[in-house]
Amino acid sequence: MSTRTTPTDVWREPSRGTFAKSAVAGAVQTLAPARTAYRALDVKVNYLRPVTADGRDLVATGTVVHNGRRLAIATAEVVNADGDRVAIATGTTLLGSSPPPRAGADSIAEGADARIGR
Repeated sequence: MSTRTTPTDVWREPSRGTFAKSAVAGAVQTLAPARTAYRALDVKVNYLRPVTADGRDLVATGTVVHNGRRLAIATAEVVNADGDRVAIATGTTLLGSSPPPRAGADSIAEGADARIGR
C-alpha cells in the first residue's frame, strides 16, 4: 500500500479510511461461500488520532459481528506501532448468490449489481 502524506508528513485521512474499509471487506469475504456476490451498502470510518508517516506499521483487523443470510456487518480497528487505536470502521454488506456474469462485467460484484437492479 502506498503512503500518501501532506507536507507535514501526516497520513491523509482517505488513505487510512481505505485501509479500514479494506479490513471490513476482507472480514466479510472470509466467511462468504465461494463465488458469493456481495455489495457494500455502507461504511463509516471514525478517525481517532493523527498518524504520522514515520515508516512504522499500521495494522488493520476486521471482525464480522453479524453474518446473516442476506446481510453481513463487520467492524475494523486500525492500530499504530505503539498499539494505539487510530481509526475504527463499521460496514454493512449485502450478500447474494453469484449470478452468471453479464456480458462485459469485469467482476462478480458488477454481475451482482445487475442482479439486484443497480
